[in-house]
Amino acid sequence: MDMGQRIAARIDALTPAATRKEFAERVGMAPDALSRALSGKRGFASIELVRIADELQADIHELITGEVSPHQVIVNARHNYDHSTSDRSVPTFADDKIVLEEICVAYAQASLPARESASDGHDVEAIRGALGPGFVRPFADRIEERLQIDVIRVNGLGTAYSGTANGRKFIAIPATGSWFRENWDLAHELAHVFGLRSEAEANAFAANLLLPEELLRSIDWSAASQEAIADFLWQTGVSTSALRIRLDALRISYADASHVLAQNTQRALRRARGWSSEFGDEITMRMEAASRRRFPLVLQEAHEIGVEEGRLGPGYLAWMRGVEPEWIIETYAPEVLDPSLDDLAAAFGLSVD
Repeated sequence: MDMGQRIAARIDALTPAATRKEFAERVGMAPDALSRALSGKRGFASIELVRIADELQADIHELITGEVSPHQVIVNARHNYDHSTSDRSVPTFADDKIVLEEICVAYAQASLPARESASDGHDVEAIRGALGPGFVRPFADRIEERLQIDVIRVNGLGTAYSGTANGRKFIAIPATGSWFRENWDLAHELAHVFGLRSEAEANAFAANLLLPEELLRSIDWSAASQEAIADFLWQTGVSTSALRIRLDALRISYADASHVLAQNTQRALRRARGWSSEFGDEITMRMEAASRRRFPLVLQEAHEIGVEEGRLGPGYLAWMRGVEPEWIIETYAPEVLDPSLDDLAAAFGLSVD
């Protein structure tokens, strides 16, 4: 379609419906002028295109070219869904939006090249294979290295998000300190990155990725000890509630283990393995790691270069590093050397004996 056809199709798809005459009035155009522009008999003025894009809630680049802008920001959010009204809501979005805008500005300033993710689709087995064995422990690193999707962990987010900024796909998760929630958030948002839209689909994807059915059916849950369950949680990186819900969904009985799965995840781990320094220390270390901010190194390095060259201010690099801007200024300020005696003499036309 040409531009006029694209705009006409978007107008005709409006809900509630609007006639071409009504739409023309909304965007400040004469009905005849809109009709001739849609049919290609006249061009659109720039201000007309801006008003039309605003009224259609459309990307002006896409309206003109028919292609998604490489700089368009697209964001998916973990949201609540009301089945009775079909309403979707993100209770923390008003505050989260501030953080998301900061992330997008950081990408825009870095001017990193756009890139496609290494895996695309809904094949959980293929994605698990790409991530490799034991991927849960270094989950964020594996996603970046093997799937070409940036991972950001930051304070100030009330829920997890995924999206595209300046042609780069990213997942942004809250720094909650809960390693188990983080793993689920990452798996859930991967589903959105790969095109699954609904929360139910994304949760099913996460369950299949972290808790494959074949693995769960290979275990005799009726005879599993608290230690065995703790080891399973530790290796798969899921919470007791996530495991319980998954077993219920697959109709796998765990009656004798129900008292363990009813416990808080950390409590279940510490009661089973609290005597082990390997578990005791590692639990704390994993939770601390999940509370630290994290930004892709390539994004930080691009800002480092910009600050060193004087193209960028210190604010965003300081934010990513969790330090004061003054520290960035001091660390990355261009090195200024005192002039030598010979340089001073030459500057004033003097000779030095």
